Amino acid sequence: MGLAKWNKKDLIYMRDEGYKIVPCGDESEAIRLKEVLQLDKKCAQAGKVINQEGKEIFFVCTKNRVKRGV
Repeated sequence: MGLAKWNKKDLIYMRDEGYKIVPCGDESEAIRLKEVLQLDKKCAQAGKVINQEGKEIFFVCTKNRVKRGV
């Protein structure tokens, strides 16, 4: 199972939208954290970014769910 590949522009956009970006040590940690956050009723997306040295950095973007009225 692979994670979505993001770029710096995507992360800046998500931060501006109110998401918190939580760095993770590896892919499995990112997936576990995403699942835990979703069970806790929070929006969560796991992904990875490749930096200039070619190293993969894993993360989870999270935000409290917003209830919308009618």
